[in-house]
Amino acid sequence: MLAIIPVMIAFGYFLYVSAQEIFRYDEQYFTPSYQEKYNSPGTIARTLEGALQEGNQQLLKELQGIHRDPGILEPNPRISLSILLDVDDAGYFHYMFFDFDTYRRATYYVIDVRERWVLAPEDLYFYWQTGRWLDFYLPSALTWWVILIVAGGGLLLFQQAKKIRRVDFNRY
Repeated sequence: MLAIIPVMIAFGYFLYVSAQEIFRYDEQYFTPSYQEKYNSPGTIARTLEGALQEGNQQLLKELQGIHRDPGILEPNPRISLSILLDVDDAGYFHYMFFDFDTYRRATYYVIDVRERWVLAPEDLYFYWQTGRWLDFYLPSALTWWVILIVAGGGLLLFQQAKKIRRVDFNRY
């Protein structure tokens, strides 16, 4: 029973992400005017640069197009769009932004959803879609199974030693 706990966790995660997918995006941000306004990943990246510099949370919510609030966004006038780093197999465009005063880098992800481009927040849904959840899940599951094997082997060894001691004790 303990061996299937990682499988149950993965199944629960799958159910959560599947349920989130149904209600994730706010329909008001997927009208034809928004589809025309955000018709390329570069448009999202350039608009995001302004939102980050001004700390414009409403614009960030519009770029994400999801129901929940994006969280607190501190204005940073020194941040600048640096480069398109990668386009992964899941269709995410990786844009790097750079703060020239602190030399801090931040990567933001853009993907096409329902004929418009959106800024993807790094949440559980994102990790499922990109497959990055496996980077945490597989080592954790393997560690769990190794612990169970070692503990089970130790318990079995202890029980066998107990039987041998009992037989040896009864012999004398």
